[in-house]
Amino acid sequence: MQQTPSSDTTVLQSSLLLAGVSELLPAILNSQLQRHAGITQFEYFALSQLQQSDGHKLRLKDLAACTNTSMPRMSRIASHLEDQGFVKRLKLHGPGRAVEIQVTDRGLECVRKATPVLSTTMEEQVLHSLSEAQLKELMEICTIMLADMHPGTKAAQQ
Repeated sequence: MQQTPSSDTTVLQSSLLLAGVSELLPAILNSQLQRHAGITQFEYFALSQLQQSDGHKLRLKDLAACTNTSMPRMSRIASHLEDQGFVKRLKLHGPGRAVEIQVTDRGLECVRKATPVLSTTMEEQVLHSLSEAQLKELMEICTIMLADMHPGTKAAQQ
């Protein structure tokens, strides 16, 4: 599809604005989550995915997929969370090196403690100037974008 000059400008401006938000958001969330719960926003995301799963556990590859990250990165994050006592690795029976990651009681408590911090930070520092309609539109846009970027995510299935 050929883009017109005005749509090229819109795509470029939208891309730059999205990149700006993508750069600033983790720092805002990490600052508050580190201070109040001792974890990063990505660690919170991983723990919350485990909390919401059946039995509070997922195969490592499934946890990587639903957090939109690579297996090597998820393995490093899981090791760090395991060192903190927030998760434990469960070796699966059978051939291969497949493991499940299960959130511990300490990890569940961390998520419970971090959730209001994340929610308040997002509301007060990120989303406060958006209307209800804009928030719904943002959810729709993010769902579409995640589905396009990573078809295996839960967002793609919603």
